Amino acid sequence: MREHSPDSGPGFTERPADWPDATHHFERAHQLTMSALTGALSRDRFTRYYRRDGNHAGVTFLDVGPFDNYAITSGDIVALMTINVSLPAYAIRQLLGPTRTMEAINRCLAEDKLPIDADVRFAGVSTLRAMERLYLHIKPALSQSDIHQKDTWVAASKLCARKRPDLFPAPDRIVCEYLGLLRDGNYQADWQVFRYLISQRDVRDAIDLLVDHAIRQPQVEAGSPARYLRHLDVALRMHTGGMLTPD
Repeated sequence: MREHSPDSGPGFTERPADWPDATHHFERAHQLTMSALTGALSRDRFTRYYRRDGNHAGVTFLDVGPFDNYAITSGDIVALMTINVSLPAYAIRQLLGPTRTMEAINRCLAEDKLPIDADVRFAGVSTLRAMERLYLHIKPALSQSDIHQKDTWVAASKLCARKRPDLFPAPDRIVCEYLGLLRDGNYQADWQVFRYLISQRDVRDAIDLLVDHAIRQPQVEAGSPARYLRHLDVALRMHTGGMLTPD
C-alpha cells in the first residue's frame, strides 16, 4: 500500500462565501462511493476500463496528444471523443481560436492561476475561484447562444479534467444522480463533495487496491497510481454504467 500525505482535514472544507454549503451531501456520498469502490464487481469493472485491448478510453483520455498544459489543443478534442463527448464545429473554433475565448482560457490555465500540480484535496477559496473562472469560460463556448446544446456542463467538466486531472472532478449526469447531487445541479456543490471524498483516507486506500489489482493483469495500463480523482471518476462511472456506450 502506498503512503499518503496526511488527510486534508477540516481546513479544506472552506468555500467562497457566495457558494452553497454542500456538507449535507458528504456522508451519503461517502457511503455510496465506498460501495462503488469495494463492491463485488468493482475490481473487474475498474480493470476492464483500463484494458488496452478494450474499447474504453482508459489512459488515452489523458495521454493522447498533442497536449499543452496551458492551452486547449486538438488533442483535447480527441480526448473528449474517446469518452463519447463530441463538440460542435462552432465550439471547436471557439476553443482553438484565434478567439477571445481562447485567450481567456489560456489566461486561466497559466501556472500562476492553476498550477499543473494543483490538487483538489488542498483547494482553498482562491483555487476554487480560479477553477470557476476556467469552467465558466469553457462552458458557454460549447454552444451558440441561439442553439441549445444538451449537457454542456458535462463536456465542460471533462475538458477541465483533461487539463487539470487532479483538480477537476468529471462526473456525468448518472454519477451525479447516484451520489444525490443532481437535484442541486451545481458545479459548486459537486466540487465540494468530490474534494471531501478524495480527502478521505478510506477512499484513497480503496482506489489503491483497485489500481494495484488492475496493473497486475495482462494488457492493462492504468496510468499514474496517484491520479486519485481520475481513478475515482472511472470507478464511479463503471459502477453506475455511466454511459450507454463504452468510454
